[in-house]
Amino acid sequence: MGKIKFTPEKKIEIIEAYKSGKVAYSQLQDVYGMNRDEIYRWISKYEANGIEAFVSGNRRYSAYAAPREQQNRG
Repeated sequence: MGKIKFTPEKKIEIIEAYKSGKVAYSQLQDVYGMNRDEIYRWISKYEANGIEAFVSGNRRYSAYAAPREQQNRG
């Protein structure tokens, strides 16, 4: 079985439920097949960048991508 992909909205829903204490880590693991490190990474990203952490593209996205694209156009 492959890794489950989550939408940005679902990630935020999961993060907020976990942080509010509505769901425990063990429940996330059982329901979504997640591990503790993954949820902690999501929380760190969300706290640092809000929803943009999850909608800014893929792993290869960087702060330098937008300036390079603009240079290539101009």
